[in-house]
Amino acid sequence: TVPPLVALHGFDSSCLEFRRFLPVLARQGVPAWAVDLVGWGFTDHGPFTGPGAAPLGPDQKREHLYAFWKAKVGRPMTLLGASLGGAIALDFALAHPDAVARLVLVDPQAYTDGLGPLSSAPRWLAGLGVAVLRTEPLRRAANRMAYHDVPRFATEDAMRVGRLHTHAPGWADANLQYIASGGYALSGRVREAAVPTLVLWGRQDKILEPAMAARFEADLPDGRLVWVEDCGHCAHLEAPDRAGRVVGAWVRGEEVRGVGGV
Repeated sequence: TVPPLVALHGFDSSCLEFRRFLPVLARQGVPAWAVDLVGWGFTDHGPFTGPGAAPLGPDQKREHLYAFWKAKVGRPMTLLGASLGGAIALDFALAHPDAVARLVLVDPQAYTDGLGPLSSAPRWLAGLGVAVLRTEPLRRAANRMAYHDVPRFATEDAMRVGRLHTHAPGWADANLQYIASGGYALSGRVREAAVPTLVLWGRQDKILEPAMAARFEADLPDGRLVWVEDCGHCAHLEAPDRAGRVVGAWVRGEEVRGVGGV
């Protein structure tokens, strides 16, 4: 039986990040889910809106994911996280080693702690920042940074898909609640990851320095680093077939060799 995989999107994104990647895993017989992390994607934002709104930070996201795992998976999984989702996957694996057999981190953002000045900004100022997140110009700019092959992938359709979830009721309030939490701080805990961990890194990543990949290779006790050539920050979107073959092999426990091109 092939072990299951659960995929986590990045900051203020949604499960639609994996629209090209999950079919590749399905063709390999890998049972897989893409999960919207609570407060992002298309989850119910109601509890995080209005006076007395519920807190929404790493603790709540971790609890929500564990509840999903218990309800839908129920056995040790491979947990994949992309960008900030990589930090969230690492955080979850440290808290719930019973649930995670293997990790896959795709250009993970784990060495940048917190949210900087934004987390302590007045709510009205943070609100302005959140409002900008929804705008088409920002989403277009983010797409151009995320991809290596900009003409092929940074399209108007990609921009629309990337901001679709921002129209969900309560989206802005949920983001403000996350910002107030201060975000994730895991830079000092990467060395604690006890499970086998595959790091996929786009050679042409323009969002996170490819040199940062070496830090993961040095810090992870049981890590493998594989470069995805001719690829930017999002291998699951820009190179789903190539990345998916490597991830499928990793899920099945097959050897993935050192640093090399995909």
